Amino acid sequence: MPDKNAAAAGRVGRPRRRPDAVLADHGYDHDKYRRLLWQRGIRPVIAERGSSVSRSA
Repeated sequence: MPDKNAAAAGRVGRPRRRPDAVLADHGYDHDKYRRLLWQRGIRPVIAERGSSVSRSA
């Protein structure tokens, strides 16, 4: 008689899912990183170097 509490085959936990887009600061603004993300089907949202937001109050 089969055991009613037999473990199911496969990985434990939530299934992995690839993100639609990745947010990053301008430290990662390089073609190498953008290309790697596009190759994996992920849209890079990376601030460009030289563009800064002033935080004056």
